[in-house]
Amino acid sequence: MKTTIEVSNICKKFNKYVVLNNMTFKALEGEVFGLVAPNGSGKSTILKIITGLLKQDSGNVNILGNSLSENYPKVLNNIGALIEQPAFYEYLSGYENLKVFSEFKKDIKHIQNIANTVGLNDGDMKKKVKEYSLGMKQRLGIGQAILNDPKLIILDEPLNGLDIQGISDMRRIIKNLAKEQGKTILITSHILSELEKVCDKVLIFKKGEVLLEAYLSEILNDINTYFITLKDPIINLANFTKKIEEVKIINYYDNVIVVESKNIDALNRFIKILIENNIAILEFYKDKNSLETLYFNLINKGSD
Repeated sequence: MKTTIEVSNICKKFNKYVVLNNMTFKALEGEVFGLVAPNGSGKSTILKIITGLLKQDSGNVNILGNSLSENYPKVLNNIGALIEQPAFYEYLSGYENLKVFSEFKKDIKHIQNIANTVGLNDGDMKKKVKEYSLGMKQRLGIGQAILNDPKLIILDEPLNGLDIQGISDMRRIIKNLAKEQGKTILITSHILSELEKVCDKVLIFKKGEVLLEAYLSEILNDINTYFITLKDPIINLANFTKKIEEVKIINYYDNVIVVESKNIDALNRFIKILIENNIAILEFYKDKNSLETLYFNLINKGSD
């Protein structure tokens, strides 16, 4: 498959603060590529650089083999983006909005095909956008992003505010664009379980530095992570693992301890210590190999 986007050694500072430090990755034709990072790690910055809204200090972005900095108009024609909330003319209909943004203004069939792709019917498209739900606006935003047949589509938090049905529909749309139409999708989301369902590949980074770039099928097979649900919260959790180096606490939230261990005997000793300290355990189970667990593991290692 062809390389759609290649980001090479991108660096960016704001004053003396380093936002991106030699960021490098690439995505191929037909791939869904997830950018995963904590808030403030440079996601918005790299997306703005890729779309030409912000100039990097060094490094290069290539789209279909063309340098963004050297061939900006040509490269921009191959990028469609939905970043943050889509902006529309609220008093125009869905059809009228897409006509405004389309290079094929007289081709209503093209716009109808776009509407079908994103799950908006003829009745939806005739409504004024001010009458749209958030989910309909997100669909129309994707319609706007793919309107002029770009090879690279950037979707920044497209699942925000959607209900269960809306998230399911959005997942179907993204998969269709990538697998049926050969688009490369660059996507961000805080809902890691959904990213896991749609992404072929992920880039996990923190404070502008890449921690991992890999295909999900290759990295979610050897996770030795366990979840321990407690009846009540405990203080100074780290004290219970000081003498058990083979057990590492990855995360602790909502009375759930997430630990990693390749040594089952060490894990049993950890459980025994909790019980001996009168800590009631409601549930204990092995992780099902999730992107969320991998993410927390890497982020914590990145801060060691």
